[in-house]
Amino acid sequence: MDSTPRQIWLQQLLDYPSPNYLHIPVATNDKKQKLSKSFGAGAISLEKAADTLIAALRVLGQEPPNELDGGSIADIWRWAQKNWNIDVLKQLSEIPVGHIVLAQAGKSPPNNP
Repeated sequence: MDSTPRQIWLQQLLDYPSPNYLHIPVATNDKKQKLSKSFGAGAISLEKAADTLIAALRVLGQEPPNELDGGSIADIWRWAQKNWNIDVLKQLSEIPVGHIVLAQAGKSPPNNP
């Protein structure tokens, strides 16, 4: 049994309300492979956490304003909570992030010197 139906069944048994669920598409590299250690995905650097958070929001289809670039993590989270657009994720079958991961590492994406 998949996790979600099992969780809903347990919630009903315990007389708990069921939350709304949303499938978040898998993040993929440039070869459309799931980002994972087995396909060579590296760890996310925390050296520039605010920049990484902005990049993640953009990859997830959110549109943080350029004014947030270089801002504090607290300001970025406040913006994200207030402006989160879940409808963008509902339209995606995958989240292509390979080129963004390369850009964060200081490398050029393929075909884009």
